[in-house]
Amino acid sequence: MSTLHIVNAPDVLDQVSGIASAGDAILLIENGVYAASVSNGNSHALASAPPDLSYFVLKEDLAARALFAPLQEFTPVSYADFVELVCLHNNSINWS
Repeated sequence: MSTLHIVNAPDVLDQVSGIASAGDAILLIENGVYAASVSNGNSHALASAPPDLSYFVLKEDLAARALFAPLQEFTPVSYADFVELVCLHNNSINWS
């Protein structure tokens, strides 16, 4: 069973990375997108995460915050992709 971890606060990425299991996905939304910013320096949070996690960031929230270059690990997705991610995972957890 896979879980979609929806992160809307940048400071909880460390917690999520430590709890997420193989096959899970992490989606950054709202202010959580700051965690995907190269200038934020949060790549260390991903170092402790299982290697087979998927990382996503909501494009619209990146644009709203003038962030256009997320860390390489994060795939930008649209709102339609967000809905698809929810449907593809058995569980969703919101982290704030």
